Amino acid sequence: MQFDIPIQAQVPSGLAAMHNFMMDHDPNDIDHHLDGGEDDFDPSPGQPQENKFSTLADGAITQAEKNQAGMILHK
Repeated sequence: MQFDIPIQAQVPSGLAAMHNFMMDHDPNDIDHHLDGGEDDFDPSPGQPQENKFSTLADGAITQAEKNQAGMILHK
């Protein structure tokens, strides 16, 4: 769903508040989601990652990407 910019601006702080609340009340909650395998952790955090669509975190937004986003927004 699309939300106005003022609402979108509140999402990160809301997620941070939820995270802090969960960590205060059950700091070991994530343990049952992880099986302890190597696949549970990002081997190179913050580095570009390849996927079937494109390379994530790889430089500035191109004009083609801006055009594609514009088409989606104006449907």
